[in-house]
Amino acid sequence: MFKRLFGQILLHLGDLEDEFRLFHLRDDIAMFIITAVCMLLANVIMLRVDFILYQTSMDLFYLMIPFRSIQILLSGFFLFMVRRTKQVQKFDLLVFSWLLLNVIYFSLFSFTRPADYLATTFDLLFIFGLYLLSPLQLKQTLALSISLSLGSLYVAYHYKYGVPAYIVGSTTGAHIFVHMLGLASALQIQSFKRRAFQAYASERRAHEITQDLLRSDLLTHSFSRGYFFELAQKEFKRSKDLNLPLSVLIMDLDHFKKINDTRGHHAGDKVLGWFGQFVIQHKRTQDIFGRLGGEEFGMLLPEVTLKDALTVAKRFQTAWVEIPMEVDSKVIKSTMSVGIAEISEMDNSFDELLNRADAMMYKAKQRGRNRVAHK
Repeated sequence: MFKRLFGQILLHLGDLEDEFRLFHLRDDIAMFIITAVCMLLANVIMLRVDFILYQTSMDLFYLMIPFRSIQILLSGFFLFMVRRTKQVQKFDLLVFSWLLLNVIYFSLFSFTRPADYLATTFDLLFIFGLYLLSPLQLKQTLALSISLSLGSLYVAYHYKYGVPAYIVGSTTGAHIFVHMLGLASALQIQSFKRRAFQAYASERRAHEITQDLLRSDLLTHSFSRGYFFELAQKEFKRSKDLNLPLSVLIMDLDHFKKINDTRGHHAGDKVLGWFGQFVIQHKRTQDIFGRLGGEEFGMLLPEVTLKDALTVAKRFQTAWVEIPMEVDSKVIKSTMSVGIAEISEMDNSFDELLNRADAMMYKAKQRGRNRVAHK
């Protein structure tokens, strides 16, 4: 029952669990540093309390100095290590070790106080702070908190003398109450953080899907016109800056309007889809392929000269003619005209390079289609 109840309150993120922890790692480290520094300052301040308690027995006060110094040195060591870590698992191990040492420290601390003195306030503050600030899994936090309570109550019941029974009983009740309040607070905080991260992840995924839709042509799976130009302009600038060759192909399917008019637009869409798949399968990974509009496509060939681009264009043209396409039990034959241009010193923008390739594509059509033209 409790597992189902916790499961409803404390959202499990599934595959996002690791990403959730990594997302909050920097904040968790910052919170740990603040907490550890506060603990260090508290230990220094508590030396004043020790001095007041042990005025009649300074030997005990002198024993408390190395006792607190060890805790201060260990906290400093863990502070140093946590600041250097960038891994969630290592961070969790360091934090758990530090908290465990503090649990042992506070348990031993109870033995250092007079027989008629209870350190309940400090124990309860530490337990409640543990629930609120611990970045560990809830079961680890719960185990540490309960361990401290058991150790503190064990000392109160078996080693403290002269403390009225009602005070010891009230101490037990206070521990139970703090655990209930701390657990409820930890559940609420963790649930809020997890649901907020889930909402963030969903929004990010929706944004990625939207960007994919804007960048891709759904019919041909090529880049959209806008995204093709965005990538092409970056590649154009890179080629200019590094003095690298760059060629562009403009590919236009011949007599495409006739396919739409005689076979229907669904047949034309299938041809476009097949063509997109054909180019994507045969192009290089670094080549940038996009649909410029209708049946016209562009492909940018980084670090490829005009001579090599001509070889590529002819290979594509020859292979496309041979692809069998059947729509409604009828075979469709399609050809393409290709225009090629290579970057030159005279080109000041990608548009100028593209326009020259486009002019060559129209020249290929004027020469009878199913041809490759270049300048």
